[in-house]
Amino acid sequence: MVGSAHWGGEGQGSRNTMALGYTDPATSEFVKASSVQLRNSLRVSDDEATRKACYEGMRSIGPFVASQFLEIVKERNKLARLLGFEDFYDYK
Repeated sequence: MVGSAHWGGEGQGSRNTMALGYTDPATSEFVKASSVQLRNSLRVSDDEATRKACYEGMRSIGPFVASQFLEIVKERNKLARLLGFEDFYDYK
């Protein structure tokens, strides 16, 4: 893991596997949508309930990413220390 921590893309792969979308307020069915699609619907949809559902879909990204963030920081700092730096910030 230390080697991959250097590049910073380790969270992207798992984010790509998350079920992103919104629950359609009219049908109560989950609609798969990318973050771009959610953002666009949030801006242009005439239906307030749909905009709210898209907003909630966008909000689901943060907790998903945050759950991995601390581990990424630890691994990056570990790599930097192995290379003789104080931390990853010092390395960069």
